Amino acid sequence: MRSVQRRDGSPAGGPGTRPGGRVRRAGPAGWAPAALGLVLAVAAAGGLLLGCGPGPYLAAAAAGAAAGEEGRGGGGSPPVLELAPALGRSELRDDWLDPNARQIAVPFRIVQPRSLPVAVEPRWRLADEPPGALRAATIDRPGSTRGLASAPDPGVEHAVVWRAGEDLAAAGRSEAEVVLQLVPRLDLGAEGGGEVAGVAKELRLRAGNVPPGIALEPLASPQRGTVLTAFTVTDPASDRVTVRLYAQELDGAGDPIGPGVLVQDRLTLRDEVTLEASPLGVRGGVVWDSVEVRPGAELFGQRLVQARLVLVAYDQFGDSSVTSTAVTLDNR
Repeated sequence: MRSVQRRDGSPAGGPGTRPGGRVRRAGPAGWAPAALGLVLAVAAAGGLLLGCGPGPYLAAAAAGAAAGEEGRGGGGSPPVLELAPALGRSELRDDWLDPNARQIAVPFRIVQPRSLPVAVEPRWRLADEPPGALRAATIDRPGSTRGLASAPDPGVEHAVVWRAGEDLAAAGRSEAEVVLQLVPRLDLGAEGGGEVAGVAKELRLRAGNVPPGIALEPLASPQRGTVLTAFTVTDPASDRVTVRLYAQELDGAGDPIGPGVLVQDRLTLRDEVTLEASPLGVRGGVVWDSVEVRPGAELFGQRLVQARLVLVAYDQFGDSSVTSTAVTLDNR
């Protein structure tokens, strides 16, 4: 096989050539580090010869290298927002940590490699609406959605308080299944990257609140001794409902004599009954004594009296409903 030679007579195929004698061009990994090192060395030497030291030259070169490395290191990386996919009714709380379905604190976490400030855009829609029906969510203290701190993983915790009750009212609803969407946005400002948006995250929940309903079952008159006051409670979100029974004496005209007295259940020895309600209704009752409505409280005594029974049902958010009935108690 005939060997290939260069014009100067040296054999081809040595360093810097490919088979066939073609010269290989050095890529960035090949010549760039060496060239940069040579430039820095010459700059340093030139600075020393001129008596001004290597500082200005090396600083400029280092700044350029750092800028390039910064761009490759994720400075303009979109922020990552971590958000729970759903909140249960018992988890709905305001920023005071009190149960609240109309002003809801929504916790989330922001992750960004260079800890740049992040803005969050909250939007919402009814769960039965198409994804494109999102509209701006009303946030308590709107400034709380901008300039949020971030950090590399695991990030920085934040929360926005969504005034869901106002948004639902504007949509003609008091309570509904909804979707809240948070979109994180990074503003790079002077770095020239423009606004960089992260992936939107969605939270599903039942927002707003409708007070529980309560219906008193018919109670015959007169009653004497042990009395059962039965009722049915309903709630569209199946919230936990607490029921209290009050009794008060009436005069001949049917007006109350004095304040009502909280009745104690003789079976549980408790002043209230708590039930997990449902839209279809859950039955409950209070068993009490017509003379001693609670220990040490002989409200009606050994006589024939007219009384009013008042049932108050309230849910975990403090919304309530009231119903009442009149009954004759014969304690003679």
